[in-house]
Amino acid sequence: MAEEHSGTTNLHNYRVARGERVRRAFAALSKRCPGCSSLIPYEKRRYDHCSQSCATTAYQRSNPQPTKRSACGFCGEPCSRPGNIYCSTRCTGLASAAKTSKTLETAMATTGVLVGSVNVVKRFLLKQRGHSCSICGLSRWNFMGNDVLIPLVLDHENGNSDDWRVKNLRLVCGICDMLLPTYKGKNRGHGRFSRRQRYTDGKSH
Repeated sequence: MAEEHSGTTNLHNYRVARGERVRRAFAALSKRCPGCSSLIPYEKRRYDHCSQSCATTAYQRSNPQPTKRSACGFCGEPCSRPGNIYCSTRCTGLASAAKTSKTLETAMATTGVLVGSVNVVKRFLLKQRGHSCSICGLSRWNFMGNDVLIPLVLDHENGNSDDWRVKNLRLVCGICDMLLPTYKGKNRGHGRFSRRQRYTDGKSH
């Protein structure tokens, strides 16, 4: 036991002495922070700077941020912060909508098929055809004494919601939609392929 304890003590003393030698060798190097010129302590010997603050300052100096405010890519007004492409969230949304509209216009002229979410396609058709029902022609109605725009829904004329051809899409009011043979349960067996397959397999939904 005495020999084992003596060996452990010697190993500990060796590690302490080696640590001291390493510390003295590091101190002799006089490694300094390039930001504030202060000596870097041994505990931070693996870092180039003495603190996070100095490291951030050095990074900002070597990678300067743009200071000139550019014009908004949509409305042309100066942006609120340097480096921004658009001046506001509103302009960002409008620019995105304009880009989507241009894409849909190209698709309509080439393939005749509109690809996108229901809301995107609906907004595009409202812009192209105006706010009016394709069946009754109404665009406004009196709601509780107020003259308001009539709500419109995007309808697939043949009842197949997978058919996004332009000629198969129309905007109809809620009343006309309920009277159509493709409204909800009346369209059973003529909807999207996956739903038709479930009906074929004997499933009720």
